[in-house]
Formats: sequence, C-alpha cells, structure tokens
Amino acid sequence: MVFLSVYQNFFSKPYLTIIGVVKMSDGLGRQSVELIDALKDEVSIGFVQTSRPSYKDVPASIKRIIKNSYRPLGHVIVFEECIWSPEKEHYKLLRTPRDDRQIRLAYTMFESSEIPKEWVSILNHYFDAAVVPDNYFVKVYQNSGVTIPIFVLPLGLNLQPLLKEETKVNPHFPIVFGNFGACDIRKNQKLLVEAFYEAFGDTPEVILKINSRYAQEDTAKEIQEYIKKKGIHNVEFTQNCWNNEEYLEAFKTIDCLVAISKGEGFSIQPREAMALGIPCIVSDNTAQHTICRTGLVKTVKASLKEPAMRRWGTILKEPVQYGDEYNCSKEAVVEAFLDVYHNYDTYLAKGEAARQWVRRYDFSEMKPYYLALVKPQEVTLSTKNKITPKGICTNSKELYDKYQRILKKGKG
Repeated sequence: MVFLSVYQNFFSKPYLTIIGVVKMSDGLGRQSVELIDALKDEVSIGFVQTSRPSYKDVPASIKRIIKNSYRPLGHVIVFEECIWSPEKEHYKLLRTPRDDRQIRLAYTMFESSEIPKEWVSILNHYFDAAVVPDNYFVKVYQNSGVTIPIFVLPLGLNLQPLLKEETKVNPHFPIVFGNFGACDIRKNQKLLVEAFYEAFGDTPEVILKINSRYAQEDTAKEIQEYIKKKGIHNVEFTQNCWNNEEYLEAFKTIDCLVAISKGEGFSIQPREAMALGIPCIVSDNTAQHTICRTGLVKTVKASLKEPAMRRWGTILKEPVQYGDEYNCSKEAVVEAFLDVYHNYDTYLAKGEAARQWVRRYDFSEMKPYYLALVKPQEVTLSTKNKITPKGICTNSKELYDKYQRILKKGKG
C-alpha cells in the first residue's frame, strides 16, 4: 500500500498538468504557484518547468509538486507560460499538435492590439482553447486570426496578505508616489519621471519612488541620465528583486501607485495597491480599462497610438512591431499627479470601496472559476464561450465533446 501511494503521488498520470515558470517576484512566475495552491486539494496536479525555478517564497507543499518531474502529462493541461518567443519555443513541450486524449488550455495575453503570427498558428494547431485575463483580448485574438474558443478568466491573485493589512488612512509627509514595475519602454517610467519633475520640480515635499526587479539597460540609463542632468533629488530609482515581505513593506511606504503603461495584460500592481486602500493613477488602455471603469482610481487618458515594438528582452537587435499600444501625453500625467496631490483626501476616501472591489480577484473568490475550467461540473453548448462557477459554456461542438470524454476518463 505504501508503494502504491508513492507511485500515485510521484509517477502516475495526474488529472491536471500545469506548464510554466516559477519565480514569485515576477507576475508570470507567480501564476503557476498560485494556481497549484488553489487547486491542489481538488485535483491531482503535475508540473512541467519551462526554465530553472526560483524557490524563494514558494510554500513547501507547492515545492514538492514542482520538483516532481516524473509524472506524464495529464488529462487537462494549462499552459501558464509564453507559448513562443524568438528564443524559446515552449509550446514544443506538448510534443504533438492537438491530442484527442488531452484538453489543452493556453492562459495567454499580449499587451498590444495584435499578437504574434507565430502565436496564432500555435494556438490554432496545438491548443483546444485560449483563456485570456480580460475582455479586451477577445477581439485582439480574434482579429489576429485565432479560431479556437476564447474564454475570459481574470488572473487569480493571492491578495490575502494585503487584505489582512489595515486600510490606509493617512498619507506620509512628504507624500510619496510609487512605481514598482519592470523598467522598459512599455512600462513608461521615463515619461513618469519627466511628468513628475514638471509637476513638482525638485521640492522635498513630494517624492517619487521607482523600483524595478528587471530593467532594460538602455531604458534605465535614459532615466538615470535624465535625473542627473536635471539635478533631481526627490526621485529614487532602484533595481532590487524583493521577496514577498520586502515587497509588501515597500507598498506601505507609498501614498499613491502610478501605473501609466502603454499596454497591460494582467495589471497586477494596481490591484495590489487597491487591496491596501492605496490610491492609484492608471493609464486607461488595454486591460486597464477594467480598473479605470470602476471610478475608484485616477484615470489618465491614453489615446496616443504608437507602434508596439518588441525586442523580446534583449533577444532581437531590431524590434518587431505587433500592432499598436496606447500612450498618455505628458500633460495628462502632470494633471493626474497634481490632481491626486491637491485632492488626496478625496482619493484616499475611496480606499475601502477599492478593497471591496478588488477582492473578486483573490483566489478565494476565483477558485470556483478555475476549477470549473479544468474540471467542470457541467458543460453546455451555447452561442458564447463562458466560464461559470459550476462549468463552461462553449460554442465549439469539438470542445464540448472532448470535455465529455475527458471528464469520463479523468479521476482527478
């Protein structure tokens, strides 16, 4: 009996396989860990690593699942990694195009108006459905040529450590604006610094803190040179990879999060700030439309269309365009800074409502939807593709039939 138990835990075919990367300091790197944590008591789970994992802040129970590389691919596969880049073709871990013995789900997004043509081909031939974190991406993927069903499922987050904190009630002095995103052209930190300086000059009464866990070298250099050229002393620009505790403490030092990216897919940090009751300034574009429509943040109009150029980190010497992204004017960002600064109490008063709104993204609320996607209680043919707390509706007879077969076969 002991041998059988060991076999089932380490070598048998799991119901669900998650393919992804493990790095808790990164948005993409957290997804697999938090999904395993949410579903590990509901279905048997195997994990396939796409790169060397970082185990910092990964719970021991999750670490055991991640380290077990002996289990075959499961009945259902959730792909939580970039399926293709010029350097890495992660989709090849699937080994074959679509397989009648598996349901393959790609949890995917791209922060512009068009996805790579390579993604389109891979999704249509290797996966049964695409799952995107925001309604914005449905049309983007369809217009790019994706023909498989597309479901909307917001990114589940572990917001509990933030929600357990007291709601923010007072600003610091001096007041502190903050940005903790990766430093690259899309994230727009250069414009952020320029607008901050135009709004406040070098006054010690206002501070801007920018920390990036990762920075494009040329973008970081531009920011540093601008700060030096202007003789700015109230902007802190650092590059640190924090653990969970340090990350939370950093949030508690700021009074307003500023996220004026030209395009977003998950928009995690504004949601984390809202979970603490911290006011936010957010660019109104791509997946951030959802946050901006709440009326709980200061929105910045982002209608300046620009080519969405991607270098895939430092892989390509020349960037490639994938549709468009949407920038803010410096004047609009300056206005947002000044509005929040002069009317801070008004924005701070929205903190409790922001916390209540953002709870829906915590895995305690999202778990039924993720479970319904991988192991639905009911599957319904419909005119739409939709996930409910109990199951899915799909307009694909092929996907409907496959779920029926897999659910009979899989034991969970």
